[in-house]
Amino acid sequence: MKFFVFILILTFTVTAQDRARVIKASQNAINIEIDGRSMRWSVGQAGRPNIREVDIPNGKPRTVKYVTDTDSISFAVEAGKTYDFVIEKDGVSYSHQIVGLPVTPDKFKMKRFLNGSPQDAKPKLHGPVLNLDGADREIRGFQPTIDKVRGCTNCAAKLDVVVISTFAFDTSNPFSSSSALDRMRTGSAGFYHDKVSKMKSVDSVEVLYFTDPADANTEATAKAIE
Repeated sequence: MKFFVFILILTFTVTAQDRARVIKASQNAINIEIDGRSMRWSVGQAGRPNIREVDIPNGKPRTVKYVTDTDSISFAVEAGKTYDFVIEKDGVSYSHQIVGLPVTPDKFKMKRFLNGSPQDAKPKLHGPVLNLDGADREIRGFQPTIDKVRGCTNCAAKLDVVVISTFAFDTSNPFSSSSALDRMRTGSAGFYHDKVSKMKSVDSVEVLYFTDPADANTEATAKAIE
């Protein structure tokens, strides 16, 4: 009986592109450039991925470049793709990842966050009532305001509360982050839902967020407030 032994030899070639994914640095400070605009940053934290999300509007790739004091690396970042590289400093590796986020104009339209009954409460309203609480995160003035609008402190009348908030977002700035905008809006809406929904005689809480003044002048906005 004869036995045949086949030996498969695999040859791996490290290309210049693979080597280019590791860049050197001797200082903590680096520059990040996107479409020719730059900002000062750091090499990041060792032992954890340092992720930068880059908005890609209208599907057009953006050029993202990391520049250290001794080296640089550049990517044509496309929507839906990720790009990994490493910055080495003093023998320590700092892993970095760039994430291309697809962004459409709908991302910046008015966002509505409703908590509670979708039906209109329709109580008899009293007022007007002016509340000058300012930036009090405890929103202590909401309950007295609600009671004044209801016209009572111990009755069955319930109110729908609408919170109107704005957040300036510069779509032309390549360092603006639509994902950070989403987190801010969701977190802020959660804050008002949690705080106001627990107040006496609140039937629902709806938070409206605007990033464009033109969005505020719409029939949908007027209907929500009405």
